[in-house]
Amino acid sequence: MGPILLGLAARLLGAAADHRPDPGPPPAPCTRWVQVGATDTPLVCLDRRPATRLLRAGLSRRCLSRFPPHALRSGDRLVTSRDAPCWLSRMPATVILTLGLRVDLNRAFAPELATLPGVGPGLARRILAHRRRHGHYQCVEDLLRVRGIGPRLLARLRPRLMVTR
Repeated sequence: MGPILLGLAARLLGAAADHRPDPGPPPAPCTRWVQVGATDTPLVCLDRRPATRLLRAGLSRRCLSRFPPHALRSGDRLVTSRDAPCWLSRMPATVILTLGLRVDLNRAFAPELATLPGVGPGLARRILAHRRRHGHYQCVEDLLRVRGIGPRLLARLRPRLMVTR
């Protein structure tokens, strides 16, 4: 009986030694996503050490000085080319909405707006036409002035939209 008890005790002590402490809560989700390069390149989170992450993703130092991390918004895409300097664009609307990011009414194009629930190509064109005629939107509620958007549709769109000045 003695050797069996010793073996069992050794196993229990070994299991206790293998026990790892609780790692704590998972890291917070990223709040600022950008894309460097073509649409099939991975996304870069800019919440921590943004300059380092952008350089690791293949962005040149020249492009980084032209578009510093503090000036980039979530959903931006930095396109680079050997023939031309880098330029700023937007991620495809499907990627923006898949990430759960909000669409900016003052920066969005028609294809991006048309992917929103209840907004088709025609309504997207009217939203852009209103922005061209009357200037930038001051708040999401300004969409009520666009023909075809009422309180119910605005309630569905509000969590997916934002306005920057």
